[in-house]
Amino acid sequence: MFIRGGFVKLGRYGPWWPDVPSAMRTQLRLDFDRSVLRRTHPRELCHRLAVLTYIDGREPSTVAGFTHYGFGEGSGDSVDGWFAAGGRGLVVTFDSGSPLASIDDAHALAALYDGVPPDLLALVRHMPQPGTVRTSAHPNGGMLVAATGIFTYSGPCMMSEGLLVRLQQAQLGVEDAQVGRLLERFLALEDFTPAAVAQAAPWWSDDDIARGFTAAAALSGEPSLTAPLDRDAVDRFCRIWADSGYNDPWGVHYVFFDCRTLEEAGEARDELLSLIQALGLERVDAPAGSGSGEVWVRSDPRIDAELGHWA
Repeated sequence: MFIRGGFVKLGRYGPWWPDVPSAMRTQLRLDFDRSVLRRTHPRELCHRLAVLTYIDGREPSTVAGFTHYGFGEGSGDSVDGWFAAGGRGLVVTFDSGSPLASIDDAHALAALYDGVPPDLLALVRHMPQPGTVRTSAHPNGGMLVAATGIFTYSGPCMMSEGLLVRLQQAQLGVEDAQVGRLLERFLALEDFTPAAVAQAAPWWSDDDIARGFTAAAALSGEPSLTAPLDRDAVDRFCRIWADSGYNDPWGVHYVFFDCRTLEEAGEARDELLSLIQALGLERVDAPAGSGSGEVWVRSDPRIDAELGHWA
């Protein structure tokens, strides 16, 4: 049986695997690590979300430091994202065709958000919601944004723990959140152009798409990623990276002092933190289980250009 079915068969028919649910959630995380959303830089994600929001006839709106982006697919399904200037944020999708859309218990719906940091959870609990958002009753009162997919950006992009648990319990896969159909079809486009979007989204007219791209370009407030950085600070940052860092597999983050404690990282970590601030880079939360000294920083094309000389 083991040869035919591998560890899944062992876990199902015998006490060979002490924590099958945990292992299944680990597999779901690995599956998500191969997704287009996981490897898309938040900077590019926000750019494309902004364009798609304008195409859908809406405008990004900022409340309490978080900008909301949202668009619909034409049949009531939707994608909504909330992002702060530093890239911290939350993406929520709702697809009526997902098996998760049939959940009608308020406690079960709220449980999908388990593990979402409090400041990001507040975005779907206590903020006025725009027209793209579908809401449901929260068991503690008030409303909650309905979701079949929940993805946090407090650190590297991850599915919420509540979503992982639900997928595992229902024996569903990552694809059942339907983020691929709703969002990744736009993220997978190598050339994000009006023609490419028109082919990916037949529910929008060519005029709507053209207006959306024009509006997003005219109102773009993104800081320049070509402005020169302080040479000495860049060299010091790259030196620490060469000694104690690496790029994550997706090229989205620089990872420093992997698995090290604060004591093991030492003064180099203090220097790194001051350089991150001086260079205006985006530091994010390290994933759960990381060493206390570990530091994650979102990649920047200006730094990328320099790291080739230090590899």
